[in-house]
Amino acid sequence: MLMLALSAASMSAGLALTVLGSAGTASADCLSFSGLGNGHGCTTTNFGDLAIGVGKGVNATASGGFSTAIAIGGRGTYLNGPGPGTTATASGGFNTSIAVGVDAVASTKGVFDYAASYGPRAQAITVGRISSTVAAGYPVRTSGAFSTTTPTTAVAGLNSNNSFNSAIALGNGSLACANGCNPVSGSGNISLAFGDRTTAFAGPNGKFAAAVGTSRRAINGVNNNGTNP
Repeated sequence: MLMLALSAASMSAGLALTVLGSAGTASADCLSFSGLGNGHGCTTTNFGDLAIGVGKGVNATASGGFSTAIAIGGRGTYLNGPGPGTTATASGGFNTSIAVGVDAVASTKGVFDYAASYGPRAQAITVGRISSTVAAGYPVRTSGAFSTTTPTTAVAGLNSNNSFNSAIALGNGSLACANGCNPVSGSGNISLAFGDRTTAFAGPNGKFAAAVGTSRRAINGVNNNGTNP
């Protein structure tokens, strides 16, 4: 699974570079490499770091050495004001963060981590070592008097001591947590949420969870925790 994530990182990085090359200054907001060219939303710190931003209101930050941050999208407008903008942050060494979509967020903090978010407000958060997250989908608005909007979210890892966690959320408003939503630190967890409004929780150590189908739930098992309302 990690190899698939790393392959996706290479493909996405290549796509972003192609966009930069073909769009020219009209679309490419910023490009920074090894601390050179910082500004306009792109920041790099160490040798080998690469930050690419495409679109208005994007933020791409890479630090720690040989880390890559790619942000493609822009800033949305909501009833309570403008959104934060598409944000990709790769903090640590040899990390890759790719955010594609309005106000999408991809964040890695550790070593050899990968995070990719695809879709408006999608969130992929990876913490620790040799861990990965992928979130792809649109946000879903819940019903009721106090309705909220739930973005597609994948979280792996709780702190820098965690490793080998992987979470994949594919579906509108889905949530996958590989120990990232557990207050207890842990490693070696895999969480898969496939389908709209699905949730899967795996942790704290060496656990597997898979929720497959609309509104299904799973906790350290497969479709074993009922359904979401």
